[in-house]
Amino acid sequence: SEVKIALRLENRSIRITVVDNGRGFDCTATSPAKGNGLANMKNRLQRVGGTWQIFSEPGKGTRVEISLPVQSVSETEKIS
Repeated sequence: SEVKIALRLENRSIRITVVDNGRGFDCTATSPAKGNGLANMKNRLQRVGGTWQIFSEPGKGTRVEISLPVQSVSETEKIS
């Protein structure tokens, strides 16, 4: 298998894209009974205001796109 990871700053957010050429899976058939990794990713991203999309098909690999908001130094609370 091969995995490619891209990271870029775009419109006040960090965009992370992870693509592999592995086995892939049917996104509509994935359920919590098969594991909770995807649900954990979604919950953690929501807690920090992030979003994600996942694209996968059996035999065609998987692509995950994550977007995380970025605050400038002037918007964050300064630590003294």
